[in-house]
Amino acid sequence: MTRTIAAIGILLGLAGAPAAFAQTSATAMSQPQALSRLEAAGLRNIRNLTQQSDGTWRAQVTSAQGEDVQARIDANGNIVLNTGVAIQPRQ
Repeated sequence: MTRTIAAIGILLGLAGAPAAFAQTSATAMSQPQALSRLEAAGLRNIRNLTQQSDGTWRAQVTSAQGEDVQARIDANGNIVLNTGVAIQPRQ
């Protein structure tokens, strides 16, 4: 009986894994989450944050170097500036 309950728990845990993984992608990201991710990456003066038809996010931002650039959060949740620089949120 204990083995059956443990097996069911494992299966339910694995069944929830794809849904949990999907939550980290840009397409599943809400606007507040996208904003928070950009802020965590050290970007400032975030404006015109919009979700694109493909689910990615774009915004005009001020980089850590003080440059006015466009930032994009791709489908994997990575942030890429229009300068070609990829940045990660600070931990």
